[in-house]
Amino acid sequence: MQPNIDQTDGEVFTDLFSDEDGIAPDADAPQRWQQFSPSEAMHSGRQHMITQIELLSFFKSVLAATERRRLDAKKLLQTHFVREFVEAQFRLATAPF
Repeated sequence: MQPNIDQTDGEVFTDLFSDEDGIAPDADAPQRWQQFSPSEAMHSGRQHMITQIELLSFFKSVLAATERRRLDAKKLLQTHFVREFVEAQFRLATAPF
């Protein structure tokens, strides 16, 4: 890999960018790893449990046989779920039309 690095400024991909192609990389732009620091990882079992509950509730909120069950699942997603699992987030999607 060392031969691919431009020795003058440490850039690896300088051959891929040119002003003629309309690509002018900003040397002062923060790198991805500089923009944020990752939060502490959650236990994989907890991630799996949250995902299962969330997906089941979502599908029930859309596909349940009765209106009452759909409303109960929707309420679980919008209120109870976020309160019980602080790691999880819920946002209502807006239709693009």
